[in-house]
Amino acid sequence: MNRTISKRMKTGWLVVVPWLLTFAAAAQTEVKLTPDAFEKALAARPDHQLIDVRTREEYAKQRLKNALNLNYNGPDFESHLAYLDKTKPAYVYCLSGGRSAKAAERMRSLGFRQVYELDGGLLKWNDGGKPVEKPASVSNKPGLTAAAFDKLTRGDRLVLVDFGAKWCSPCKKMAPILDQVATDLRSQVRLVQVDVDANPELTKHQRVTELPALFLYQNGKVVWQQTGFLDEAGLKQVIATHGK
Repeated sequence: MNRTISKRMKTGWLVVVPWLLTFAAAAQTEVKLTPDAFEKALAARPDHQLIDVRTREEYAKQRLKNALNLNYNGPDFESHLAYLDKTKPAYVYCLSGGRSAKAAERMRSLGFRQVYELDGGLLKWNDGGKPVEKPASVSNKPGLTAAAFDKLTRGDRLVLVDFGAKWCSPCKKMAPILDQVATDLRSQVRLVQVDVDANPELTKHQRVTELPALFLYQNGKVVWQQTGFLDEAGLKQVIATHGK
């Protein structure tokens, strides 16, 4: 009888132990929070560690209140993480979510137990009208206004608008393609490029939450739009479809 019980216990552990390992692994997987959930989580956990993983220049323009600035692409990112408490929840964000996802993954691999990401980054946070901190010199600095942008999108030719950023990898990959298309099809289309970091209000007004964001205007109206990378052939096909 004891052998039977022992055998059953061993069998039970064979079932339970893998389940526990699975649960432990799941606890370390990525956790993305919507802006609403992210905001509530920060309010509910006064012991939180809020980390902005953008560049110093981006951080200086706008940031969430009480956020620390640890540039994910900077040489000191990991060494500065050593000053944080791995047992306390860490909330991570960037502009659109790409860098924060990589930063959060690295933090988990280094032993941080609770790492939460702001899904969509500051773009979606701003789109929801949530509060940010801005130095007075930055908040009063005008970018491209909605009225000025509206004028740029009108005319006889099609207008291709590209919302991007210097740190955005797919934006960099598309830059020469956009230049080539603008040159090859200059009689059909005019290219307007908008830096989202320099134009946060316009970016919010246009509800841009992912980069790169492409819009094709005809007589002041959007006739096509896409987020993400698009090759030269695909972009030329879109313009040909809507061209006169």
